[in-house]
Amino acid sequence: MERIDQGEVEFLLYDVSTCAKRRYEGVGFRCSVRGINEDGPNRQQLDGYLLFDLESNHIGYLSLKGISSLLDKDGKVQGTIEGQFVLTRQAPRNEPELADAALRGVKLEPDADNTLLLYDNAELGIRFLYPRRWHVAGGHGQQVALDEAQGSGLLLTVEQAGRVPTGGQFLAESQEYLEKQKARILRSKQPQRIQEAPREVENFALEAEIAGQRVVRDYYVSRQATRGVTLAARLLPGDLAGLQKEVQAIARSLQIEKPGPASK
Repeated sequence: MERIDQGEVEFLLYDVSTCAKRRYEGVGFRCSVRGINEDGPNRQQLDGYLLFDLESNHIGYLSLKGISSLLDKDGKVQGTIEGQFVLTRQAPRNEPELADAALRGVKLEPDADNTLLLYDNAELGIRFLYPRRWHVAGGHGQQVALDEAQGSGLLLTVEQAGRVPTGGQFLAESQEYLEKQKARILRSKQPQRIQEAPREVENFALEAEIAGQRVVRDYYVSRQATRGVTLAARLLPGDLAGLQKEVQAIARSLQIEKPGPASK
């Protein structure tokens, strides 16, 4: 809420109950807030309850129901959005994988490497990891587009075995495309294999000036089994080394599988 005009919160404490020889304390809550948010006049209502495990001192169950109501200038409801959230948690157990000895040496603080996001498209049959400053902008047909927060972009195209180009063929196609766009190619990096089969990856790059703006085009070809993926990245010079590292990591993480039944 950008501005709160009215609000109230109510909590209810239930009697202790026993289930599967464990004692639980129940807590119900209800709240309503009215004011202004990014959608205009609005009322937010939240209704739910939780069960607190008195044996292990943790919340074992949480249920929330939320209602967002859009209001007109007179406070009348013009539309509502409802959502439901349920969380269940098991009591802590002696898990060898989570013991201090097993986690010794494992980096538990979040960083760029251990907070990567997973894109998994069963219909296309591809999955890969990507950093959080990138987001999936959309997909159409055999292509998936990613955008980076500062304006760089990446396009992945899934190809059948007979249509997967070599690095040299992809380089020639890319140079021809840039020339048609009246771009001036300033520098080129010839194709080289950076990862071997069964997840083979080739890479090359072109530095060009397009409409007075200097950009680096970073390209990858990934081949696996009977299919492949081409990656074409348009990288701005602000953090070029970091962007190139991230795009290469995306290409290396690619897994190409059999597409799902909905893919044609």
